[in-house]
Parts: sequence; structure tokens; C-alpha cells
Amino acid sequence: MKKRTAIFRCDGGPNIGNGHILRELILAEHLKKKNIRIIFLIKQCSLFLKNLVKSNFRIITLKKDSFKEIKKKIYGLNCYYFIIDHYNFSFSLEKKISALAKKIIVIEDFPKKKHIANLIIDQNLNRKKKDYVNLKKNNSKLLIGPKYTLIDTKLRKISINKNKNKISNILMCFGGFDGHKLNLRILKYLQKIERKFKINVLLNRDDNYYKQVLDFFKKNKISGRVCNNRTLLKVIKNVDFAIISGGIIAKEIIASQIPCMIISTSKDQFKNCIEYNKLSRVKYIGKWHTLKKNFFIYHFRKVLDLEESLLNKKNKRIFDFNGPTRISNEILKL
Repeated sequence: MKKRTAIFRCDGGPNIGNGHILRELILAEHLKKKNIRIIFLIKQCSLFLKNLVKSNFRIITLKKDSFKEIKKKIYGLNCYYFIIDHYNFSFSLEKKISALAKKIIVIEDFPKKKHIANLIIDQNLNRKKKDYVNLKKNNSKLLIGPKYTLIDTKLRKISINKNKNKISNILMCFGGFDGHKLNLRILKYLQKIERKFKINVLLNRDDNYYKQVLDFFKKNKISGRVCNNRTLLKVIKNVDFAIISGGIIAKEIIASQIPCMIISTSKDQFKNCIEYNKLSRVKYIGKWHTLKKNFFIYHFRKVLDLEESLLNKKNKRIFDFNGPTRISNEILKL
């Protein structure tokens, strides 16, 4: 019997973010342990993400999402699972791909889209099966809700209450690319706070903006560092508070029981952020384009007023690190 192959179609980098590839890497690692051969089919990818993927898996480069090219690229690879994590992958193309793969799996964030996939995974909070109105006539299996969240299970080892009474070490991350340049804005706002903190900025770009953030650190003698081209696992160890966007980084920080302030940076984050705000150690302060300096400073000072209780509370656990195992088990049942 030939070894089954899973082909992941996802992209990452500027204007897309890192989340699609990062969460597929987590799923790929779990499927690899179950003796599935993994291949990534990528059209757009930053150097940081490319290096992460190719350290463990084969990459096939795609010029465009056409059936003709995809067929040419994956011909002879014994594609059993074709896994799509891409907002712009069309229904018509998905339908055609069903002729090339035994099973189609989609990671979805927008339930109104049409699919013929065998399995659809939607890890958004408060999602209901009835939201998928276009699937009523299909036999697609749905895995819905936070129990199917793709979070790096290695973070489980550092998800402990550190029993501190003062915020001293802050992590900032607004997606690897930070397309709205929030890191620089928030650094400037934090300079208006009377206390000083050790600040670690997690960023994955090597351009002029990265240099601007570095220069701001040096000019203002900020304690901490700009952690460029690193994963969260590499920088999270001593963090006791985070200022972050509402994507995959929010799920990882909340799962690790680190108190945080969240700013939504895209439409698909908004509803999740509203739910996160109900947790005792999370403060959602709105959308990136409406954020004002005085508003941020006011809410950050409110955090400092309550920092001892904030640091020593625990959130209701909504992410349990078992999502990748649950999903990989369901995939093997197809």
C-alpha cells in the first residue's frame, strides 16, 4: 500500500499574514506522526515562513491557482488529502480538485462560502453548524469551535501562572508582518507611561519598517529587543503581559494563560475579539484604525491599576492544546 500524501495549499507574508501557514504547519506535524507524507503547495511566502516550512517539509512553488498548473504540479504524488487554507481559493477550483485528490479538507473562517469538501474545519468562537447555510445539501463533515483550534502544542509546557505581582516583561506582536505598523505606534504610546518595561517585539520582516522599530528602541533606550524571524515559542518564556492582534497569536497567548490587551487588525478577528473580552485576563480595545493614543494610554493605565490581580487570575480555558490531535484523528477517519 502506497503511503498517503497530504498536500497543503496555503500562502503567507505581506498582505496575507503568517497565520495560514503557521496553523497548517501545526496540523502537518501531527499528520506526519501518523505516517502521512506532507507537501506544501505555495504561491506566495515570506523567507521566514519558507525556511520554517522547508526545515521539515517539501515545498512545491505555484505560479497561479489554475487547475491546469495544480494538476501538473501534483501529478504522480498520490495526493490523498488536499488541504486548503486560503481565502481566495474558488469554489469552482475546489470542485475541479476533487478529481485529483481522494479527500478535500478546508480550513475556513467565512461560513457563507460554498464548498464540496469532505471536511471543513472552523475554529472560530461561537460558530454554529447552521451558519454554514450553503452546505445543507452536501455531505461535508464540520468540525466547529475552539476545541478544533490549531495551536502549537509545545506551548503547553510554558502555560503556567508565574505568580508575579507586577508587569515587567511585555510582548508585542501584531502578526509577523504588522501591515498596519502598530508596533511602532504602541511603542510611542508606551513612552508616555511613567513606568518602564522590558519590551519584546515579535516581527518577521527585514525591511525599512523593521529598521525603524530597531532605531526607535535604540533612540529611546528601551529595554528589550526586536525578535525578528522567530516563532512565539522562542520568545514567550519570561513574558507576563502581551499587547497583540486578534489572530493566531491571541489564541496562543490566551491558551498560555498570559494576560493581554488585544487590538483587532482584520475583519475576521472582530467577533473572536468580542468573545475574548469576556475573559478575566483579556482586554479588547477595538479595531486598529480607530485606536487613539489617549484611549490606549487610559486603558493601559487601568491594566496597571489592577496588575496584581490580573497576573494571578486564570482565564476560563477555551483552548486546550488538543485541537491538532482531534483534527488529525478526524482526517484519518475520512
